[in-house]
Amino acid sequence: MPPAQQRRNPGLFLTVAGLGLGLALARPAAAENLPLAAVQEALGCTGRVIRADSIDIGDGTNRVRLYPGLRRSEINGSTVWLHAVAEPAGISNLVALDARDVREVLLPLLRMAPPERRPLRVMLDPGHGGEDSGAVSARPAIEEKDLVLDLALRIGRFLDAAGVTVGYTRRDDTFLSLEARTATAGVWRADAFVSLHANFAENRQAVGPETYVLPFAGYAPTGGDQRISDLPRNGNSNDVCNTRLGYSIHRRLPGRGGEADRGLRRARFQVLRQAGCPAVLVEVGFLSNAVEARLLASGWFRGRLARAVADGVLDYARPPAADPSGGDAPGAPAEGEAILAGGDAPGAPEEGEGILAGGDAPGAPAKGEAILASGDTPVAPVEGEGILTGATAAAEGALPVAP
Repeated sequence: MPPAQQRRNPGLFLTVAGLGLGLALARPAAAENLPLAAVQEALGCTGRVIRADSIDIGDGTNRVRLYPGLRRSEINGSTVWLHAVAEPAGISNLVALDARDVREVLLPLLRMAPPERRPLRVMLDPGHGGEDSGAVSARPAIEEKDLVLDLALRIGRFLDAAGVTVGYTRRDDTFLSLEARTATAGVWRADAFVSLHANFAENRQAVGPETYVLPFAGYAPTGGDQRISDLPRNGNSNDVCNTRLGYSIHRRLPGRGGEADRGLRRARFQVLRQAGCPAVLVEVGFLSNAVEARLLASGWFRGRLARAVADGVLDYARPPAADPSGGDAPGAPAEGEAILAGGDAPGAPEEGEGILAGGDAPGAPAKGEAILASGDTPVAPVEGEGILTGATAAAEGALPVAP
């Protein structure tokens, strides 16, 4: 999670937004919507099942679930937050989707293709480090910086065994600036950048992993309609590959069943904005949740997490023939479900996607902070969308690095 000292004031950000810096609401005014029939044609999904609060479309292998009035979707059972809401349309609970979401999110995820360059060079970026502990759990005593370093080293061993060339922004308890992290990846000529963090929230019931990629220019981050820059960032040159990499990793993560699947999300973290290659930021779980903190403290669960992230990277490099989540594509509707013909038009469900309340949006650390030849520790800044509340006081113990 981003360090407390780097939070920004969302109100200040909105004030600055009024100074003509190319800022927009939610999505571009000229954005195009596609009706559901056109969405199905574009995706090759001929099947359709209408439920009280959602719509399933599929092709016999893949299933996409849409929620009228929400940005949330599910692709083969894994939650993916779209850039724009599924706009309710017509009297049969049908929807219209943003055309870029269809063409640059849904279609690439249903038709996964390997990246152009092989063999893959992957830069692992364990967050925080040095004087920056990140999130802290008191019981058990875990500092985020130690947890994610241990995970990075484990992930690296799995990837190395699979023939992937692996680099690290840091391999010890060292602090590096955000700029140094992405610069290191650029100099090293990384093909993929994976930043590792652990979450923290005032709501101690919050649980589950999250995976972040950069939003398209002109679209709001997940969780609100705050004003955002519509100017493309360096990371926007890899919009489609960012989404593919994030989805490939997120759908593999353990502990994302049911409500715990917080999904593939969008945020303008600095390491995502500045990355010169496909980039993701993974929040592996909540250190503020007692049960999840105990899991994250255990070697066997960290091993599962590391294997999952490594497998996700390998899926990105070599897309599997079958989705590992085994998503059920809609065919014949289950009993009690309405079929497409017309009929049921339940109202849109309540807007519930802003799960995380306001919070910390860290900025970049001060200039002149340590660079180190090949290592670094990412801190993920958020621009106004605040997911986290900041780290608590430092705990006494730290996780040992995996042997």
